[in-house]
Amino acid sequence: MAQGATKVRVIEQEDCIKTFTREDFLRVMRCGHFVGSYSFWRAMERLAQPEERTRTHAREVLHAMAESQFVDCNGIAFSEQHAEAFRYCRRIHL
Repeated sequence: MAQGATKVRVIEQEDCIKTFTREDFLRVMRCGHFVGSYSFWRAMERLAQPEERTRTHAREVLHAMAESQFVDCNGIAFSEQHAEAFRYCRRIHL
């Protein structure tokens, strides 16, 4: 087993035990940070009219986060919200 890994029993399959490493945990935390940032920005766009400079900067930051996340999760979204954030960032950067 990898150093620092935690054993996790899969609920649906009693005989199936997987490991959850520190890196897995950090990957999930980075995903949560990206999705939270995306959700915050989308709420800001709905509630206000951000000035163009702010909008451009926020979109650049989100795009950089999306690129990093895409590599981090091997192109597979962890949730529907994660996939939605990827789609948004791809749309705004075309």
